[in-house]
Amino acid sequence: MQLKLSRGDIRLVKQLLIFVIIAFIIFLFFRKFTQVFVSVILIIIGSLSTLYKRFVNVSTGFELITFSTIALTYLNGIGFGIAAAIIMVVIAAILTNRVCVPMFVQLGAYILICLLSKLLMGSSLFIGAMILVVIFNLLIHFCYLFLFRFSPVNSLISLPANIFLNFLLFRGFSGFFMGLK
Repeated sequence: MQLKLSRGDIRLVKQLLIFVIIAFIIFLFFRKFTQVFVSVILIIIGSLSTLYKRFVNVSTGFELITFSTIALTYLNGIGFGIAAAIIMVVIAAILTNRVCVPMFVQLGAYILICLLSKLLMGSSLFIGAMILVVIFNLLIHFCYLFLFRFSPVNSLISLPANIFLNFLLFRGFSGFFMGLK
């Protein structure tokens, strides 16, 4: 007995085969695609996160550049993290009309935490990230207070607020980032 397939059946089998091949390719590259998509989103939100400073002259400690930089360094490596930090800081400075000397200190601090990330993010992204957040914030605020003579009141608000914000973000997203790697 011979199985006879109609044109509709053959077309359906071809479509199913194409679907299976596409599904297999997506499965193989899904992690990489998701990682690229997440990286682009993190760079965008990091760049836009300080836009409020254009309208309000108060340092609240709310910024997503630190979170994005550490996450991107973890996902894509030190070189990518440094490049992303530079892009985010420069775009944020241009958008907020704050291209000035402290921006370069901030860039130096981000480069330092990217370099330190190799040492600190071994087994636990959350613990390593929080150590990097604290180092970054202490370094930046030390420079702002003692080199640039900024108001200590701003540091009293923004330092703990930024550390707490990053604590919440890394507590919530560490598992997601570890799954992408």
